[in-house]
Amino acid sequence: MKRVVDNVKKIHLQRITGYRLKMKDRPLMQWMAFMVAFWSVIFKPVSMMPGMLGYLKYLPDGILLVLLILSLGRKIKLNKSLLLPFGLVIGFFCYTAFIYLIQYQSVAYFLWGFRNNFRFYIAFFAFVALLDTKDVDQWFRAMDVLFWINTGLSAFQFFFLGVSGDYLGGIFGILGASNAFTLCFQSIVVTRAFLMTFNGTESFSSCILKCGASLLVAAMAEMKFYFFVVIFLIIGATVLSRFSFKKLMIFLLAMVAISYGASLVVEWFGFEGFFSYDGLMESATRDNYSGRGDINRLSAIPSLRQILDINSFEQLFGKGLGNCDTSAFAVCNTPFFRQYQYLHYTWFTSAMIFLETGYLGLGIYLSFFVSCALFANKCRRKRMGNMLYNQMAILVA
Repeated sequence: MKRVVDNVKKIHLQRITGYRLKMKDRPLMQWMAFMVAFWSVIFKPVSMMPGMLGYLKYLPDGILLVLLILSLGRKIKLNKSLLLPFGLVIGFFCYTAFIYLIQYQSVAYFLWGFRNNFRFYIAFFAFVALLDTKDVDQWFRAMDVLFWINTGLSAFQFFFLGVSGDYLGGIFGILGASNAFTLCFQSIVVTRAFLMTFNGTESFSSCILKCGASLLVAAMAEMKFYFFVVIFLIIGATVLSRFSFKKLMIFLLAMVAISYGASLVVEWFGFEGFFSYDGLMESATRDNYSGRGDINRLSAIPSLRQILDINSFEQLFGKGLGNCDTSAFAVCNTPFFRQYQYLHYTWFTSAMIFLETGYLGLGIYLSFFVSCALFANKCRRKRMGNMLYNQMAILVA
């Protein structure tokens, strides 16, 4: 009887407001998964909070730990095709644990390394097991709203507060490297916009506006790499969808927007020649990234091998998970980082994975993303599941 009354109230409210209620009753574990996703948006501003409040940034770690504990002993249905990615994660953990027995330094180092590397996997499989397509649709619609809020806030920070470059992060705050969060966020939103427009489910004007706005933010935040990301995304989206005149027009207009955005970067930050062939080759092959004796993004691993004189065993198996890491907690801050932090190797995921797990661990780590992309492509070709999300998984992986 109570359920009938509740349904009558919902229908009456829909007639009055004209809106459908999108909230639904969910198990606790689903709400916890949503909290982890939401926290990824506010993580950076929370970390800026003073005193003990700044430690709230570790709240998702606690939620993921509870999800992991609650999932133990439960029967969770997993698509058979996802057994390979799941097996790779289990294999990666066993590998890192075994190597750490050989390269042992501190339990705290290993646990911190586990936290930094495996929380992504826990979140990934939690989302797969607990959320459905409608949940993902709602989250992406929320990201579209946040995208425009981020664009407006970024413009305010740039033109009125004088914040620019690495410090300009919009909704992600104004600390160093805030623009890295913006780059990832915008890449996801723009990927979805390209694919939806090419698939005929988003308007031409909406896609162009999102692309243009993202490139403007990229110019203000000095995200030079983002311009190449957009080129890759639009080419990838073109390949994964059918040819149309609309697609050709979007491609040409995106190229114009990229050229204009790149000119703004040169005008505002003085990177003359950076986007030329010679400039790109120089940036890709130089020995350092910031000009202060550190390592470069594309040559990080060869540079580390040369500078640190890493022996053959450590090249293959690494120095041990967590043994090169850093932390706000002194007990987890490693001697290796204190000695070599000037190299800025923590800026690059591939360099960190190589140092701690070697070439073999890096291969296993990358294999997870390759397997997910292959699975998504298989589903796309067989027209299984959601076509848009299959396409996105291929590009984002």
